[in-house]
Amino acid sequence: MANDIVGERDDLVTRSIREFFYVDIQRVRSYYAQMNRGTIESVVARASTSQQDGLPARLLGLEPDTLHQREESRSFQELTYVFFEELFEREGLIADIASMGGTSTDEWQGGRIHQKLHEGQIVKHTGHLRVLDPAFFAGRITNLLDLASAIFGLSLADQVAQPAVPPSRKGGSMKGGQRARSPQEVRTEKIDALVKESMEGLSPEAMRDFAKLADAFTNKTISLRCFPCGADSPQFHFAGALLSRSDYIQDEREELYSRNGTELDGWTIVMQVARIPSKVGELGPPRLDFDLWDGQRIDRVATEELLNNFSLFIEQIGIAEGVTFPSISVTPLAIYRKFA
Repeated sequence: MANDIVGERDDLVTRSIREFFYVDIQRVRSYYAQMNRGTIESVVARASTSQQDGLPARLLGLEPDTLHQREESRSFQELTYVFFEELFEREGLIADIASMGGTSTDEWQGGRIHQKLHEGQIVKHTGHLRVLDPAFFAGRITNLLDLASAIFGLSLADQVAQPAVPPSRKGGSMKGGQRARSPQEVRTEKIDALVKESMEGLSPEAMRDFAKLADAFTNKTISLRCFPCGADSPQFHFAGALLSRSDYIQDEREELYSRNGTELDGWTIVMQVARIPSKVGELGPPRLDFDLWDGQRIDRVATEELLNNFSLFIEQIGIAEGVTFPSISVTPLAIYRKFA
């Protein structure tokens, strides 16, 4: 097939059409500019808008043509990525993971795929990806609770206030009292009880804790994993994070994930290898026996080593994201699928 993007287009050919999920446009533009001694400047169309035409948008708190400009700008950014990938593939600078044997569990388990790769290398793989977006997850929890509360709330009649109940003694033990509750508080308690029953005993408070867990687990970043050996071998994966900027990924996450899901099958990821960990032995507690004070001043080098060792220990036990063998850390450059 002729190259009608990077080179001259001599005849009519069928282009590969990509649907983009994510593009790290800043990094892509930088690499393209270095290779091509220049970059593509975005051209944003700005149609003239009369005061009358712009009034409805201003009433909604928007400037006229703002959405149109953003979408057109993004289309040029995605075109920039097409230039980048075709140029780098023409120069042999993008390696295919499957062609390197990276879909074999033996290659990963034995560390041979780690030896074939090098840090900074750009690689590509089409297969199974997993995205965990804590903001989207928390939004789903909130929507679920709001919907369940609204449904059960419609089935409840108006409630009456409950008076305070003092503590009482029954037998040899004391029974706790109860404070006075307003009609709204009584109604909320009954709705929460119905929600808990419908969720197999999971209370609304416990569900909100799940959202907090996702935030803490991901450090509020969008986590990405690519499983070249398939979802049945999840220990062999590339791990990275997606930046949540509007020019990198669609703002409307509910629509994006509802359309494509968070388990992406058959999508292509182009990524740059960031760190290749080596095999480690049994995990042990971090070394803490550093002499941080020499009698006159703080030893800053020793203090830094102590903190870095403890940070590494936190990564190794999974509290913070830090790849350990056999996984490999990457920087995602683009996620897309071709449909033509």
